[in-house]
Amino acid sequence: GVRAAWESLAEKKVDIDVLMVVGAVAAASIGHAEEGALLLFLFVLAGALEDMAMARTKREIEALHKLMPTEATVLRGGEWIEAAPESLVAGERVKIRPGQRAPADCRLVQGATEMDQSAITGESMPRVVKVGDELFAGTINLDDPVEAEVTRPAAESSLQKVLNLVTTAREQREPVQRTIDRLSGPYSIGVMALSAAVLLVWWLLLKRTFDDALYTAITLLIVGSPCALIIATPTATLSAIARGARAGVLFKGGQAIERLANIGAVCFDKTGTLTMGRPRLEQVHAVAWSEGKRLLSLAAAIEGESTHPIAAAVRDGAKARDLAPDTELSDITHTTGRGMTATWRGSEVRLGSTAHTDPVTPVCLRQRVHDVLKTIRERGQMGVVIAVGVDEEAIKSGRASDPSAEGVGEAAVLIMSDSVRPGARALVKELHAIGVKPVKMLTGDNRTTAERVAKSLGIDEFGADLLPQDKLDAVAALKEELKYKAQTKGGPVRGVAVIGDGVNDAPALAAADVSMAIGSIGSDAALESADIVLLADDLSAVPWAVKLARRARGTVRANLTFALSIIGVMGI
Repeated sequence: GVRAAWESLAEKKVDIDVLMVVGAVAAASIGHAEEGALLLFLFVLAGALEDMAMARTKREIEALHKLMPTEATVLRGGEWIEAAPESLVAGERVKIRPGQRAPADCRLVQGATEMDQSAITGESMPRVVKVGDELFAGTINLDDPVEAEVTRPAAESSLQKVLNLVTTAREQREPVQRTIDRLSGPYSIGVMALSAAVLLVWWLLLKRTFDDALYTAITLLIVGSPCALIIATPTATLSAIARGARAGVLFKGGQAIERLANIGAVCFDKTGTLTMGRPRLEQVHAVAWSEGKRLLSLAAAIEGESTHPIAAAVRDGAKARDLAPDTELSDITHTTGRGMTATWRGSEVRLGSTAHTDPVTPVCLRQRVHDVLKTIRERGQMGVVIAVGVDEEAIKSGRASDPSAEGVGEAAVLIMSDSVRPGARALVKELHAIGVKPVKMLTGDNRTTAERVAKSLGIDEFGADLLPQDKLDAVAALKEELKYKAQTKGGPVRGVAVIGDGVNDAPALAAADVSMAIGSIGSDAALESADIVLLADDLSAVPWAVKLARRARGTVRANLTFALSIIGVMGI
C-alpha cells in the first residue's frame, strides 16, 4: 500500500492508495496502530479479491495457450518432417495423426476423421470432417490419420484470434467501472477534505479534545474509503468473461456485457445464422418411369469437380444414400448461369435450370417437372433438374416408344433446402421467457422461403427481399419502437441486438446496440466487427449469453448497492 501511495504522489495524484495509507498512519499516530493495520489488511484483501478474479481469467488464457500446438508434421522436399507450427505457411501439406492437434488452420485434402473442437467452439460432440472441410488450430484428431493443407499461418489462426480477443477483453472495463476509476481521485481528495473539516469542527466548534476529534475524522476517512466500489465491477465482469470463454461465448469487454444485459429485442439474419447457409438434398423426385438412384448417381458424377454449394449438396446427398458417382460420363462441360452438360451411354445429360434441361427432357415429362418445381418453391425449397435425353440407337431401334427400355429419356427434380441451425427451434421461446420480444428475422431471401423459416421457428416478425440498407432501416425502426414503448409504458429504454455472420450484415451490426456473430470462428470480419462472438453453431448459446450478462449486471448492482450502503450508513 505504501509503495502504491508513493507512486501516486510521485505522479502528483491523490487516489485510494494515498487515502488508505493516510488513514492508517493517522490511526497509529493517536495510539491505535492495530486499527490502522486492520485497515491496511482489509484494503489489501480487497485488492487480493480483484487479483483473484484477474487470475481466474488469466488461467482461462493460459488454458488457451496450452491448446496451441507445439509440433507439426509437414511435407517438405518430398519427405515428411517434424517442424514448429510457427514455421508453417499457407499451402503446405501437413499430416495429423490420431491424438495430435491440428498445427494451424487448414483444409482436409485426404481422409476423413472426427475432430474434438470442444475447446474452441464449446461443442460437446466430436465433429465428423471429410475432404474439403476446414480444421481449426488446436483441435484434436480422434480417429484416423488425415492430411490437410494449411490455409493460414499459426500466428493468424482462429485459436490465436480467440486468445487475442480474450486478452483484450480483460483490459476493457464497463461504463460503471470507468466512471468509478475517473472519480476515484476527486472522491479521495473530497473524503480527505471532509475529514479535515470534521477534525476542525469537532475540535474548535464542538470543543472536543484533539485526540477525540482526530479519531472521529480518521473514522470518517476510513468509512468513506471507496475500495469496495473500486472492486465491485471488475470482479463480476472478469468472472463473466471467463465463464463465457469456457462456453464458447467471447465478450469483447465489460461494455458488451452491459449492453447485452439491456436488450429488449433481437434481429437475426437468416442464411448462415438461423440456417446453416448451405443447401442439403432432401429428396430425389423421379418423374414417371425415371430411376431416381441412377439419376442422382449421374448428378454426383457431373458435379464431381464443381465448388458450387449445390454441387456439394448433390455429392453429399449421393454419399449419404450410399450411391457412388457414375463412371460412364464423358465430355462434361459447364454453361455459366445455366448448368452442366455431359454424355452418358450415347445420351446427352443436363443438370441445372429448366431453361437448360428442357431441350433434352422428354416432351411428355416437361410439364410434370415444371409442376414439381412450382410446388416445392411454394414450400420455400429449391430444385435442380437432371434430365437424360433419348439416344440415337433407341430411336433407330424403336425402343424410344417403350418407357421401360434404356435410353428413352429420364428426368428428376433434386429437391433441396437450407436446414436450420441446432437450437433454432427452441430459440424464440427461450428469448420470450427472458423478456426479449419481438424476435425478428431480416433476410435478403425471397418472401416464400423467409415465411417458411419464420413460421417453423415461431419468429414474431420477418422482413424478406431486404438489401443491406433495408436491414439498417429495420434496425433503426425497431430501436425507435422500443424507445416509444419505454416512454408510453415507463421503464428503461431497451436495446436491440443484431445477430448475423459479420460480413454482409455489417451495416445492421454497426447500427445495433450490441452485435453478435455466430459460428464464425474462421471469419475475420465477424471477430473484428461483432461485440460478441459465439463460436459454436448452436443457437441456444444466445439466450444463455443474455442470462449470463444479466446475472453479471445483477451482481455488479448488488455489489455497488452494498458498498454505498455501508459507506452511507457508517458515515452518518
